[in-house]
Amino acid sequence: MKMFWGVVLGVSFHAFAFAQDGSATAEQATRYGDAGWGWTGDLALEFGGDDVATVSFTDGSTQDVKAGQGVAFAIGGHYRRSEFSPYDFRATIGYKYVTTQATNADITLTRFTYEFSAIRNLNQKWWLGGSLIHHSNISFDADGLGPDGDFEDSTGFGLRVGYGIFALAYKKLSYTPEGGSDDFDASNIGFQITGNF
Repeated sequence: MKMFWGVVLGVSFHAFAFAQDGSATAEQATRYGDAGWGWTGDLALEFGGDDVATVSFTDGSTQDVKAGQGVAFAIGGHYRRSEFSPYDFRATIGYKYVTTQATNADITLTRFTYEFSAIRNLNQKWWLGGSLIHHSNISFDADGLGPDGDFEDSTGFGLRVGYGIFALAYKKLSYTPEGGSDDFDASNIGFQITGNF
């Protein structure tokens, strides 16, 4: 009889210890964000690329319009399988725009942007990302002060490292003029504000 109670008490104590360990593990699991679908958005300042045009001003100064430069903003959706998953997948559509300091003309380089990104959270603040990027309707408008020009659609890739809503991004792209053969390097480095909501 004493042996029987010893076995029962031993099993009970081990089961209680297992339950405590399981509870502690669940409480310590890192929560990275809401599970399921949601909205996401980006705002960026991007710099770099080859010169598409050089604008000369009456005071003798000049300004280059670079293929990778511009203000970019985008909105789209994201998906995270569970709140404890470190992986987040995002798809956005946006617009990128650069102009010059000219006061008597609106000289611009514009394009629509499409980006599919995979994000890997390293912890609750730091994260890494890789992207497939596509630009379309790439157009340079000299506003009557010179020749305009359109470019073929371009596909490239991007890499990001982020801390919270802030990120440093590198994008690799090239623009080919319609009917032309020489590529313009549109690669750039950008500073982003990005996040899900």
